[in-house]
Amino acid sequence: MGMAAVAAGSGQPERAARLWGAAQKFLGPPRDVLEAFDWTEFERHVDQARQQLGEQVFAVLSAEGAGLEMESAVAYALEVA
Repeated sequence: MGMAAVAAGSGQPERAARLWGAAQKFLGPPRDVLEAFDWTEFERHVDQARQQLGEQVFAVLSAEGAGLEMESAVAYALEVA
């Protein structure tokens, strides 16, 4: 989830959406794994990406991320963008 926030904060909304989808798949709902302060900060960045892309595009890219296998998701998260 943190990598999605980093991507969003770095002006990479498409990457953020894909990483968000992968994180949701493997980690579950973010509120279950993040402290309240972390969730607020994380949500701010992800919402920024969602606004830049629009809800529909964000949802499509998020679904792409959710379709990744664990190994592919980790490799994607570690890629230098």
